[in-house]
Amino acid sequence: VESNLEVRIASQTMPELTSAGVGSWYYDAADNGYLGDVSSTEAWEKLLPGLQISLTSPKGVKFGVPYGVAYMYCYYNKAQFADAGITAVPESWEDWMDACKKLQDKGYTPMTLAGASANNVGHNIFSGAVAGCVTALDATIPTADTLMFNDYDFNQEMWLNVFKRAGDLADSGYLTDGYQSTDYDGAIRDFAAGDAAMAIEGSWSVANYLKEEEFGFEVGTFIPPYNAKGDPMYGTTCSETTFAIGGTANVDKELALHIFNWFSYTKFADRQRLTGVVPPFAAEDIVGEIDLPEQSASCSSDIASKDAQSPLMFTVMLNDVYQRATVLTQEVMLGVTTPEEAVEILNELQHAAFKD
Repeated sequence: VESNLEVRIASQTMPELTSAGVGSWYYDAADNGYLGDVSSTEAWEKLLPGLQISLTSPKGVKFGVPYGVAYMYCYYNKAQFADAGITAVPESWEDWMDACKKLQDKGYTPMTLAGASANNVGHNIFSGAVAGCVTALDATIPTADTLMFNDYDFNQEMWLNVFKRAGDLADSGYLTDGYQSTDYDGAIRDFAAGDAAMAIEGSWSVANYLKEEEFGFEVGTFIPPYNAKGDPMYGTTCSETTFAIGGTANVDKELALHIFNWFSYTKFADRQRLTGVVPPFAAEDIVGEIDLPEQSASCSSDIASKDAQSPLMFTVMLNDVYQRATVLTQEVMLGVTTPEEAVEILNELQHAAFKD
């Protein structure tokens, strides 16, 4: 999205309606007038308060409404879990790895992973490990105030453990063969065929992972537990891809706001029934009927009910630092970079951004 919008920004011809997101790039775009303020719309007024906070730029521009709320799930094959004697979903890293061993001992491949997808690695491995190794110890650290708007020292054991989790998962022998080159669709195929008992993916994928009749087995969900036994288990969440309007002079703002509100709010239920996304609005504020699968409703409620949630890290880190963190996670999993080296590289990038 960013690369497409950069062309429109350069020509000062932003579209009336556009996709956007949360993070430093979009905050800068809003504060520089490239994304318009949508606070006058019913869509914004009905948006959940927590999402309003994340979609308000540092200078106060209310620049978007997401098409849903993203939560990270571990989808699992209930039949394979039962056959392996797993009677309860894991709630710690140790229990998770123990479940993987039981599955492997029974002849099942425990997990598929879209290792070739930067989004998958950034969301499900890096951000997931932050939830278990950082947020579980101090929920004030993975925030924009700490990591995006201020300098920060990553040279701490908790961040070292984030990358160690990635390396340990890769070295465990519990992932499908060739996971490094598996893409998003490939992971779905692995899971659907019963070639992997688990898949870590977002709530936006429920329409692909909950085809129980087509798959021939029941599917459950649980929070990916990267936390050590005894530490709290927090889930990862953020706004989904966001609808926004252009802010440049060519945009007919009245028309843009009308289209924006119709698409993001008035027609939300129609789109939701096709995708199964978790709504960004309270149930009583939704126009029309929605279809939220029980597995998604229960897991998202479990995440939301805890005393803290952990963000997808692209929403709270400097863009360049986050992009490098994703690559470093892949490199640690491939064995070409050590966790210690990864932490040091992040430190250098973070400090350089605040040097002046």
